[in-house]
Amino acid sequence: MKASAVINSYKNGNRDFSGQKLRGKNFAGQNLSGANFSNCDIRGANFKGATLIGANFTGATAGLQKPWMIGLLLVAFLFIGLSSFFSAIAGGLVVYIFDISSVENQVIGWTSLLIFLILSIVSYFRGLGRGLGAVALALPSVLAGALVLALVGVLSGGGAGVVTVAAALVGALAVAIPGAIAVAIAIAAALAGAIAIAVAIAVAIAVVLGMALTGAVFGAVGLAIALTLFACYLAYRAMKGDPRDAWIKNFAVAFAATGGTTFKNANLTDANFTKAILKSTDFRDATLTRTCFKNTEKLDRIRPGKTILRQPRVRELLITGDGYKKNYQDNDLRGANLDGANLNQANLKQCDLSEASLRATNLEWANLTEVSALQTNFTRCNLTGACLEAWNIDKTPILDNVDCQYVFLLEKPDKNGNRDRHPHDPDKVFQPGDFEQLYSKIMETVQLLLRNGVNSEAFKSGFQKIMAENPEITYDSIQGIEKKGKDVVVTVEVPKDADKGKIEHQFNEAYEMKLEAVKQTALLEAAKEHKQEIKELTKDITEIAKLALSNQPNVNTIIENKPMTNSPDNSQNIPSGRDVILTNSNANLREISGNINNLIQQLPDQNNDKKTSIKELISQLQKAIESEDNLKDVQKVEALEEVEILTKAANKPEDSKLKKEAKRSSNVLAGIAKNLPHATKLVEGCNELLPAIAQLLGLS
Repeated sequence: MKASAVINSYKNGNRDFSGQKLRGKNFAGQNLSGANFSNCDIRGANFKGATLIGANFTGATAGLQKPWMIGLLLVAFLFIGLSSFFSAIAGGLVVYIFDISSVENQVIGWTSLLIFLILSIVSYFRGLGRGLGAVALALPSVLAGALVLALVGVLSGGGAGVVTVAAALVGALAVAIPGAIAVAIAIAAALAGAIAIAVAIAVAIAVVLGMALTGAVFGAVGLAIALTLFACYLAYRAMKGDPRDAWIKNFAVAFAATGGTTFKNANLTDANFTKAILKSTDFRDATLTRTCFKNTEKLDRIRPGKTILRQPRVRELLITGDGYKKNYQDNDLRGANLDGANLNQANLKQCDLSEASLRATNLEWANLTEVSALQTNFTRCNLTGACLEAWNIDKTPILDNVDCQYVFLLEKPDKNGNRDRHPHDPDKVFQPGDFEQLYSKIMETVQLLLRNGVNSEAFKSGFQKIMAENPEITYDSIQGIEKKGKDVVVTVEVPKDADKGKIEHQFNEAYEMKLEAVKQTALLEAAKEHKQEIKELTKDITEIAKLALSNQPNVNTIIENKPMTNSPDNSQNIPSGRDVILTNSNANLREISGNINNLIQQLPDQNNDKKTSIKELISQLQKAIESEDNLKDVQKVEALEEVEILTKAANKPEDSKLKKEAKRSSNVLAGIAKNLPHATKLVEGCNELLPAIAQLLGLS
């Protein structure tokens, strides 16, 4: 039947073309949706860019027409002949090892053998591509040796050395590639012929070279056969799907698909290829949404391009429907037709199941963690015991008549051994319709994942953003906040027709922006505080340096001893870090204690929570310092100055500057106590009082 007749008949309303011979017919760009091509011979047919939505290709035969097959086989045999020829040359070159009359020839033989060994060993363990790379790395040294041999040949009157070595290099590289690819195309039919040709040429070359030695002849024959068999082995390994030589198979399949049936760029949504023979068929860039490939043949001999058919495990699943306990983690199953498949206990974690058809599919105890299931059809699917942790669904999945008694929302048990079973009661199961009702509510929510906890300022900024963009969403829309390890999940109710992806993007964008701003502000504050501490420390060090340069005794001695100058008031004036003039230790001790007492009296007597008041705590700290025998009077003055700062901060808790000074004073007092014997009253007092004071002042 001609293509034009089919097209015209289709336009007239006919959809049944079953059993027709459509070999080599051109339907490129045509709309043949819903057409019945079951049991048709479509070898060599061109459906490029055609619209074939819902078309039926059950039992159809695709692939090459006989003329094309014969032509490609002839090309394949040509490749095999070239492979055999180079194998024979390789064997002949290695024969030079036995030529004891010429050192130059022996070097050529050993060099050729070394190249073949490198190529063969690396190709066996790492693949032919790596083997060729290894030989390429060895080429500079081999070429250098060839130049040396050429120089020797010129000086000795000979010149064949470099030519022969060059031939060896060409033979080494040429023997493997055409051999492996050619045998991949016609491995069974050509094996005996390839070996026979290789043997014949090897013997002829040995005779031409004058190698009368029996060992030399057998060596050439043996190497030629070995290289041919090795090429056959690489081809066999590639055709079995070994990833080391996958490119050989891809090349062979692409070569064999030349002139075959093509569905390139065709729309095959909901098409049916059940039991079809699809060898040498081109599916590149085709739309295969819910396309059925059950029990098809030769699906591994197609050109899949970037479709889901490029994945061997997925191809097998589409053909057999048997995924029991198998691992498909992170595989692309978008638009896959898995109706009726057995995926009991299968691992589908992080798979893309969007637009897939899972009608009546067995997903009992399957791992659906983090799967994307947008517009997925779960009609009559069995989901009992499945793990649905963080699966991505919206209002589009079809959940009609789902068979489900319970599900789990955690892939791995938490610290209590709980996998968050739903229903929570272990003695309860979903009744018919419960699962659909539960997840219809989930479909109307967005889960916002906050890594490493919640930053309140950033959350407020992010939520205000989505409220501004979506007036229906308010703070009352927050349905729950759940902590999962270090992360927090916030569930927000959204309108049925809301774009959930857009809402999540709006929140994340504003949240991350504010979070970064908060971090930068914190860094600036820390830098300012550090700069202030350095400034104060520098001031203290400067004063100490001044004292040292004036050759005066240490500060304690100056304060405690009698005046050493002839000043009118017989006192020694020493500047301290806070510009306090210490003229007499005892007088200053009384003065600072009086100041602290006045400030303490201004504090409230009791906290609202009825715990020990800040007034009582500071008073106890003051008494502990004044009664400490291990402190000299000048040290007590310094310690009480820090207590005075704490008291001022307690009287003005809203003053941030005083709070920073109070934090510093608390650290100074802890340092003073640290240098005292462990059993002293002040050490014990500081250990108990300072943390309590810091907590009440908001310093911790």
